[in-house]
Amino acid sequence: MGASSHCDYLDPILNRYRHRPDCLLQMLREGQEQFGYVHPDAIDYLSEKLKLPRARVEGVASFYSFLHLQPCGKYRVLFSDNITDRMLGNQTLLERMCRNLWVERGKVSEDGLVSIDYTSCTGMCDQGPAVLVNGQALTGMTTERIDRICELIRVPVLPLTSNGSRRGRHRVMPGSRHAISSVMPTKANREPSRTASC
Repeated sequence: MGASSHCDYLDPILNRYRHRPDCLLQMLREGQEQFGYVHPDAIDYLSEKLKLPRARVEGVASFYSFLHLQPCGKYRVLFSDNITDRMLGNQTLLERMCRNLWVERGKVSEDGLVSIDYTSCTGMCDQGPAVLVNGQALTGMTTERIDRICELIRVPVLPLTSNGSRRGRHRVMPGSRHAISSVMPTKANREPSRTASC
């Protein structure tokens, strides 16, 4: 009963998917947006409304790396952890980012700004090392690009002036087109994809 009182935000999601249990993953993904993670009460609520065992809902939520069962930082950085990325030095890059941002792997920074961890695969092993920043894939990571992402995360946001502009330096969200382009390799430096076409 307690969960239903503050899980009303899930009702429009449940209605959009017509309370279909086969849409559980989509519901969890959209429901996560409320708190930045899947709240334990949301698991209970979805279990009750979809008539699914709680263990099944929690199992789906814990299986996918883009779903979080605990609070995460405003910026979620996930390093691909497959054999190719390991051979290309992803551990060194992850450790560098953790040092630069003063955060331990798998934890949230004290200011709640960033969390850094591994994910099983980003599907881009031909362009590794790869990371996901708030779900946006970045490939061909180098120490310079890691340092640039750290700078983008740590630059404070300045308030808008009366004409709608910002004075001085301001944070560009790592998920934004401008920030992505500022850390992506240039066309001249990019290697052609080595994946087989389907």
